Amino acid sequence: MRTDHYALKFLLDQRLSTLPQHHWVSKLFGYDFAVEFRPGCLNVVADVLSRRDEAAGHLHALSGPSFDLFDSLRCELDEDTALRALWDSIATDRGAPWRVVDGLILHGTRIFVPVQSALLPTVLELAHSVGHEGVQKTLHRLRAQFYVEGDRAQVRDFVHACAVCQKNKVDSLRPTGLL
Repeated sequence: MRTDHYALKFLLDQRLSTLPQHHWVSKLFGYDFAVEFRPGCLNVVADVLSRRDEAAGHLHALSGPSFDLFDSLRCELDEDTALRALWDSIATDRGAPWRVVDGLILHGTRIFVPVQSALLPTVLELAHSVGHEGVQKTLHRLRAQFYVEGDRAQVRDFVHACAVCQKNKVDSLRPTGLL
């Protein structure tokens, strides 16, 4: 994406401090894109998405969300025999909140990620790296999309091991006085 707004170049690298920033950046994470700065005088071609030209309608679909994580989960489900057995038990034994849709195991509307999955650290990283805001907010983001058994302990361990959070952690104690 080319823009003449220099600050957008650092959109994904900055620390997010407000809720609207988190909201918009989380919507953009589903897309594979890079922001390139080009000054207005060099940016000769106007952005196509803001124009209503029917002849350029095919350009409106230049990019789409990438769901590599879901494809990886499907592959893992096909390859792992224990997960395959869980899939079969969901189809025959388990009831209402569990179901299999489009090759993924769902618990309600959330995608099931097993604790033994190799993709669990990636899912936790996606939920936590939006703002590095701690256990509760990471858990809230994770639970919006994914179902992980024992998720509170998993998120707590992940956040406590996060290098960025440990480096930027502030001390909440008062300075010690003279002994």
